Amino acid sequence: MLNLHNLIDHIRHEERMPEVIAERCVHSNVEIASCLSCADICPTNAWSLDDHALLIDTSVCDGCGLCASTCPEGAIQSRQEILIGEWNSTPIALCACEKNNLPRHQGIISCIHIITIQDILSLYHKGIRTWKVATADCDNCQRGCAEHLSKKLASINRSLNNVNRIGVTHHRLNIIEWQRIREGLIEKNAGPTLSRRGFLRGVVNAGLQCSTSTIKLFHQSQETFSPPGKLLPNRGASSLWPFQPVIDPSKCNGCDACTRLCPHQAIRLQVIKENTSYKLIPESCSGCGICTDVCEQEAIRVTGWEKQKQLEVRLRRNICSSCGNPFHLPIESAAGTDIQCRICEQTNHHKNLYQVLS
Repeated sequence: MLNLHNLIDHIRHEERMPEVIAERCVHSNVEIASCLSCADICPTNAWSLDDHALLIDTSVCDGCGLCASTCPEGAIQSRQEILIGEWNSTPIALCACEKNNLPRHQGIISCIHIITIQDILSLYHKGIRTWKVATADCDNCQRGCAEHLSKKLASINRSLNNVNRIGVTHHRLNIIEWQRIREGLIEKNAGPTLSRRGFLRGVVNAGLQCSTSTIKLFHQSQETFSPPGKLLPNRGASSLWPFQPVIDPSKCNGCDACTRLCPHQAIRLQVIKENTSYKLIPESCSGCGICTDVCEQEAIRVTGWEKQKQLEVRLRRNICSSCGNPFHLPIESAAGTDIQCRICEQTNHHKNLYQVLS
């Protein structure tokens, strides 16, 4: 029988196990999907992918949450919470890495680097633009393989600054200073004094009830998932996007597979009167890679943190010289005018006819 301490440890371990929203995983939607973000980032090799399923070995999983932070479709949930509050009249987000050997309490998370772009931008829209964190020795930690929080913030700030928006401030604190701020936030929350009116209004609008509260990370996973670009201001040609698809029109055969399978319609087939095109929507791209996986011509690539490279790929309408059915190709396609549709190109009609006559 488990003693009390072992029982508590077991419950805590179970609570930290990641949960999967199966219908969101790219492997549930596209059989040939190549995404291995969860398996590649896992420091304990708990995740594996075979021909039948994506599997997790809970006996070796340490609940670090890195898999949740790297899943492009928000298909993995991990129970992690940070603190938000007001410090020196400034709304802040506060969190520390558990590798600092701190007791498990509010604001302590498994790894600072599990914080996602969506987490940062969601709080940014609620007026929280200052982060105070305490990390451990990331360079010598097996969880340090993840993209560091500082790099995510730098990318976000480049995008915000490019459209003349205030960026996000990041302060790395020693553990003593971090604990002092945390205790101050908790004490303030326990007292009768409310926070500054402006911040309180923002907190109430966010659905919170007090000046110091916990916020769940990966909270989008519980509702409809939105790509990170949806949370950035759209200023057209000036905007830098976390992800965007780019099509090489000289290779594209107009099969429309990318438009049919993109989970967020980052590539759309647009028909306006006589004009047909593939319209590219960078803010809708999650970087899942489905478009590159299904493109037989290897005509698509996904770039990151760049200005929009393409607005659209214009298409011309053709009639197949073999079957007579209509199809379309990029105007810049290397193919000529007397051509077959992609189905007839793969079919030897003369061979089939010979087989019938013989």
